[in-house]
Amino acid sequence: MAKLIPGPLTPAQVAGLFLEAFAANDVTRYEALLSEDAHLRVSRLDGHEAHHSRRRVIRRLREEWSAWPDPALEIYRCLADETRALIEFRIRTTKNGQPVRQNWCAILTTKGGRAQAIDLYCL
Repeated sequence: MAKLIPGPLTPAQVAGLFLEAFAANDVTRYEALLSEDAHLRVSRLDGHEAHHSRRRVIRRLREEWSAWPDPALEIYRCLADETRALIEFRIRTTKNGQPVRQNWCAILTTKGGRAQAIDLYCL
């Protein structure tokens, strides 16, 4: 059961909590943040994917963070209006002993103070 967050939350607050959940790779935080009908679209240079239902969205986001051996998150900016938030961030890690930096952009669409749609772009 998702822990209730006093709400409703603004899109900027949802964005901040999304980044916290992503960096913590925490199921409980995701459950409290995402609406039941949440969906995720991921676009990368090697293709696109879509996930529907909160459970599947959480699984995919956790897989992404877990794929990195020692990830760290750098946040560049967050812009928000009444229903959406845009976040620019970078994941820093290592691969084969070499530093790797991946730039990301997330667009979160909120409904009822929760994230309903996440469009995640790896740049």
